[in-house]
Amino acid sequence: MCNTGDFVIENGVLEKYKGPGGNVDIPDGVTAIGDRAFSRSYAPVPITIPARAPGNAPDSNCDNLTSVILPDGVTVIGNRAFRGCINLLSIRIPSSVTTIGENAFLGCEMLTIYGPAGSYAETYAAAYHFPFIPE
Repeated sequence: MCNTGDFVIENGVLEKYKGPGGNVDIPDGVTAIGDRAFSRSYAPVPITIPARAPGNAPDSNCDNLTSVILPDGVTVIGNRAFRGCINLLSIRIPSSVTTIGENAFLGCEMLTIYGPAGSYAETYAAAYHFPFIPE
């Protein structure tokens, strides 16, 4: 689903998602996902964030978010990016991610991280006691 009325986009940054959920495609032209872009929304299940959108991922309190796939090219998962997404079960983090911000997955107690063996994702998972499954 892609209804541009469901998004607030300023200068290429997706600032807010206001849609009903479901499968959501991030519109072309989005270059970054802003802080709290999906906060307090009925987040999509699942969401794929395009490689053209580096920087922060959807942010905090996405109660319906269960799965996230970050494509190659994303380098940063922002501070508190998925904080409070209590139903987030899995995230695929590519080898291109080299920074995961403070409290990025706070409250995501059921989370399993998937990624390449030897990647920063694996190091992060071990440091913060998340299960890690190499791909």
